[in-house]
Amino acid sequence: MSETVTLTLKIPKDLYDRALRFVEENKNAFNTLDELIVFLLKEAVSEREMEEFTPEEEKELEKRLRDLGYI
Repeated sequence: MSETVTLTLKIPKDLYDRALRFVEENKNAFNTLDELIVFLLKEAVSEREMEEFTPEEEKELEKRLRDLGYI
């Protein structure tokens, strides 16, 4: 398991309350608010990483789209 860091996170009270309710309503998926936050951060970071293409990947994608007639 990777190393963990303890920190203070400031979020609006209404968002905190909604997140706690979400955890309570989804006990089968998240046991704690920490688990929910870690999950959401991983998803956000993964999506951002997936958006970045190398120049070679961009050329290949452009070729595929051209072959399909999209560009």
